[in-house]
Amino acid sequence: MGTVDKAFLKAGQGPGLEIWRIEKMKVILQEPKTYGEFYTGDSYILLHTKKNIKSEKLEWNIHFWLGNDTSQDEMGVAAYKTVELDDYLGGAPVQHREVQDHESKAFLSYFTKGIRYLTGGVDSGFRQVQRGKFEKRLFQIKGKRNVRVKQVECSCKSMNQGDVFLLDCGLTLHLWNGPQSSTFERMKGHQVAKTIRDEERGGKAEIRIIDSRWNSDIKFFADLGSKTDIAESSTAGDDKEFEKKLISEIKLYSVSDASGKMEIAEKSRKPFHQTDLDTNDCFILDAGPSGIFVWVGRKCTNDEKKSAWKYATDFLEMKGYPNWTAITRIVESGETPVFKQYFTSWIDYNDQKGLGNVYNVGNIAEIKEEEAIDYCKLHERKQSIEEKHSIDNVQTKIWKIENGGVRLLQNCPFTVLSSNSCYIIIATFNINLKKYTHAYYWQGTRSSTDDKTASAIYTKRLCEETENGMIEQIRIEQGKEPNTLMKILDGKLVITMNEDSTGKDKQMYHIRGTTSHNTKAIEVQFGSKSLNSYDVFLILSKAVLYIWIGKISIGTELHAAMTLATYLSPESSINTMQESEETEEFWDVLGGKDLYAQGTRKKRKEMNNQNLVRLFSCSNTTGMFKVTEIVNFTQQDLLEDDVMLLDAFDKIFVWVGRGANRLERKKTLETALKYLTSDPFGRTEDNTRLFQIKQGYEPSTFTSHFHGWDHNCWRSGIYKKESMNLDTKTEQITTVQEELEKLDQNYSHEQLLQKRLPEGVDSTCKEKYLTDDEFLRIFGMSKVVFASKPKWKQLELKKRVGLF
Repeated sequence: MGTVDKAFLKAGQGPGLEIWRIEKMKVILQEPKTYGEFYTGDSYILLHTKKNIKSEKLEWNIHFWLGNDTSQDEMGVAAYKTVELDDYLGGAPVQHREVQDHESKAFLSYFTKGIRYLTGGVDSGFRQVQRGKFEKRLFQIKGKRNVRVKQVECSCKSMNQGDVFLLDCGLTLHLWNGPQSSTFERMKGHQVAKTIRDEERGGKAEIRIIDSRWNSDIKFFADLGSKTDIAESSTAGDDKEFEKKLISEIKLYSVSDASGKMEIAEKSRKPFHQTDLDTNDCFILDAGPSGIFVWVGRKCTNDEKKSAWKYATDFLEMKGYPNWTAITRIVESGETPVFKQYFTSWIDYNDQKGLGNVYNVGNIAEIKEEEAIDYCKLHERKQSIEEKHSIDNVQTKIWKIENGGVRLLQNCPFTVLSSNSCYIIIATFNINLKKYTHAYYWQGTRSSTDDKTASAIYTKRLCEETENGMIEQIRIEQGKEPNTLMKILDGKLVITMNEDSTGKDKQMYHIRGTTSHNTKAIEVQFGSKSLNSYDVFLILSKAVLYIWIGKISIGTELHAAMTLATYLSPESSINTMQESEETEEFWDVLGGKDLYAQGTRKKRKEMNNQNLVRLFSCSNTTGMFKVTEIVNFTQQDLLEDDVMLLDAFDKIFVWVGRGANRLERKKTLETALKYLTSDPFGRTEDNTRLFQIKQGYEPSTFTSHFHGWDHNCWRSGIYKKESMNLDTKTEQITTVQEELEKLDQNYSHEQLLQKRLPEGVDSTCKEKYLTDDEFLRIFGMSKVVFASKPKWKQLELKKRVGLF
């Protein structure tokens, strides 16, 4: 390993995050409480260590982060020390170069509360903070999903209408929400304000939220010390558009000294093949501003390693790439999925199955249209990881997030969690006589942003109090419980609608699972329309208790229902009710018999043979149309900006979210037909129906495939206002073939101005039905230019021409 900086001597020994800052050319370990804060005048090194679930070996990612104002000397030290740390860990880590404002998603994922940019640096000469005195600061909160927090100059000139800004005046925190800012930015702004109030001001600061008075709040502008017109959101710039303009042809270069001198040569052009890489050399994959990868062969020389990295960094200047372009160093057999996607027919030789293009990144397998969608491959289901090990000697403690704090819960035979709350589960268990400790913070679908933030904070604090904080912390969204957690809970997980559900007169639980460990019960809306033939339901109404058994349910579900019934109502007698043998009294308890999803044993057998139901996300938000399978799906995976494809074997559904665009709809409808045509199991348009359904109008034949479907989801909370705008007079369930015919039609501007629109026209995007020539005449720009405008600007243009 050679010599190593003493700051790295204990680095990477267990799962977690470690951060060092370059201070006066030395590497200084930072305290965990400062994680997420980066001074723009400095450089940092981050090491993220995790344990591979299958091999139980440690894996590392090293990131060196460069602030916009950092010195060349500090940049050099950060890069050099990163190599030193990499060598110390045996050359196994993946290296990443990160630049302020353009961090990778992997980097941002380490910071659940986001990151904050602070002005200055070590050489700036920090002033000691005096008690009771606070320096006025203005923070910009910007981004869609990966929101960044950046300190800017305290002036109106720093602001724009498309972002959120936080003015920190010590004991007063002004949270200014731009009129065109996103929901994510507002949520993150509130989190940042609460963090400053609770962790820096001891809970004593007042948070003022400025929304409708964004341009007239007297106190805000007085404290800011500046009052001029706030710039429109377009002045903030769009990183994605900048990247698209700079995209160039992707190339692969070899770096070799086999000839006696160091040479770099272009190896091949796309499509690349795994065989293009030689274990004796290094290679540079130049993907333009999307990223540069340095691939290190097992048998390459040290000179080749050093030269490859130097050539990669030189590319930034030689090719005019932005200085924030990511550079990633990876070693042979340690390739990342992002790197592999540039190659066809990739084989992982250490994978026992020996399958090409099989990755597991958050249980998602991605297929890009520009590589041509292989519809036959879509039928090869990507399985979720199933842990084969047994777990014993389990000990758990569960805390509930409550009023901004945590409350330890009493141990019970069942773990009962509420969907409008958050919980922390710390479990100690053995696998093959080896002890493990995991900390899960579980977040209900209806829980508040404050509770979600608190769950992350308190998980970290509880972990720091035990076992030196070296505990793997895992965030769990409701419905996405991993197999290890389900084994820890021994198949006794109950999810209620709210805290007082178990005390209500009427309760109904949907019980689903395939093994004794992964079966769970979720409370659903009380009534017969929640039933379906595939599962078992537990119904409690005052002193009456029923277990309704769907005719194609399985034994593990019935056993789980019996056990849960005894726990929830030990004094009640259990009435089992087979489907099709219900009594009048049973239907009366449910408020009458309603339509519900029914199936046959033949269908269950067919579906079992094909791994049951599958869900695909179909989206072009990244600039290209992608079909993505979602394993272990829930209702929350139905994103309102996307179109989804649900394969229920004898039926295929195209689900259209209210924010989906016309191109997504059309391509997904086409995908559904091509997917069916390529089916290897004998399905055709004659024996398989294809339907399009719209968000908020899902039939029971669709909802029955989701565990614990919430019928009120689209009619409450953030969806309430939007669902009122849906055209209830329009048929919401149509065939795929009919919808494709409608989408292929164009209409004149005059036709689209009529109150009664032509059949099949989506009133939210009338402009899409204009021909290219008429669009140019009406809007004064092409459809491509229009699509590049921000949404608020598109709405403004549509209003001008009467198409809103």
